[in-house]
Amino acid sequence: MDVKPQAVTWTIGELLQWTTTFFTRSGIDEARLSAELLLAHALDCSRMTLYTRFEQTPSPDQVAAFREMVKKR
Repeated sequence: MDVKPQAVTWTIGELLQWTTTFFTRSGIDEARLSAELLLAHALDCSRMTLYTRFEQTPSPDQVAAFREMVKKR
């Protein structure tokens, strides 16, 4: 029987928290601000909008775009 791994679904809040921690551990200054700016860009919204949509789940394409930006940062 083939068992496929389940895709992880991330909320905006979870993406921000994980990325902030990742950037902090990587020694990036202003880790939270960097995470907010990249995610807002990937979702084509303002930083303030991120906080009003904390529980929203971005599309897979948006998450993929965000991941690429995080890798480059």
